[in-house]
Amino acid sequence: MCKAIQKNTLLLVDDDDVVREAIKLIISLHFVDLDIIEASGGDEAFEIVCNNKIDFVLTDVRMPAGDGIELLEKIKNYNSETPQVTLITGFSCISREDAIKKGALELFHKPFDIAKIGKLLKDCNF
Repeated sequence: MCKAIQKNTLLLVDDDDVVREAIKLIISLHFVDLDIIEASGGDEAFEIVCNNKIDFVLTDVRMPAGDGIELLEKIKNYNSETPQVTLITGFSCISREDAIKKGALELFHKPFDIAKIGKLLKDCNF
């Protein structure tokens, strides 16, 4: 009997539907073995993390329904090991260094280089 290969799961969080769909499309073209779940805010995303096996979270920082920093803190308090969290932002009062101190893997500024996110995912064995 064949053993099923379990896919890694990425949770993509952004309140802008167009941005979220564009990122999802680009990532799915380069990582065909990656399941992508979407959320439009931090509150929804945290509920998904609590109820699913999520390996990686890519989240916007500034969102009206629970921001990315709050989401990062909730995830780290819930399970400090996984999932790994990377923040993306157009404008934020948090620096890369502060984001990493809080437990983020990385902080990217919009418009970001999708190749850098791809490299980060590859470095995480996705």
